[in-house]
Amino acid sequence: MVSNLICAVSSRVTGATNSPEALFATTPAVDSLFLFTARPFDPDTQLQNNLNRWYDARVGRWLSEDPISYRGEDFNLYRYVGNNPTNATDLDGLQADSVSQAIKRCLELPFPANVKCLDDLLGSGYRDKEIRILQCELVYNAYKAAGAKCRRCVASMPRAELIANASCFSAEVALRAQYLARDCDCVLPGSVAMDSAKAKKRHEQQLAQKSAAAANCWLLASRARK
Repeated sequence: MVSNLICAVSSRVTGATNSPEALFATTPAVDSLFLFTARPFDPDTQLQNNLNRWYDARVGRWLSEDPISYRGEDFNLYRYVGNNPTNATDLDGLQADSVSQAIKRCLELPFPANVKCLDDLLGSGYRDKEIRILQCELVYNAYKAAGAKCRRCVASMPRAELIANASCFSAEVALRAQYLARDCDCVLPGSVAMDSAKAKKRHEQQLAQKSAAAANCWLLASRARK
């Protein structure tokens, strides 16, 4: 497995941190489908598919003209982000986008589209830590908001209310699971300051409690009269 890919300025992969010998190889054997800006890479042609165009990192150019022509704000319709890949990206082959602009655009989207949008910005190594923190904050806020609507289920509740609460707890459980899957306690400054291992254990315990609450609600709902 490749833990971290190393890219040249043109985004050409030059090695992987867990394979020291690959750093000095002319054509490194990198076993990864998604490379620079997390777009699919074809090892046979050495080209990257950015949705609207194919990119050749060996020469730092697109294989075709920009489909939106000069609206991409570059008089050269073949070069990648105005020859400034350290400060900008082009995720879809249409127009250069600074990472700051791309992050802002993602954050304007509703949840969970904003998290998925930020996923697409990961992979280049540039500002990845900041992006992961933003994602974890979004997931954390989402499961807090979802949990605030859930109510403990008791047998005297109407069946419809039991089902609503069961669904509520289930949604919260899914979001908490996503939080843990993203290792957010190793990313968010508050958790790191508190001790990531302790924070993660606490969140795992809370997840187990919420899962049990969801299961109880579903069980009561199955027994309740309509």
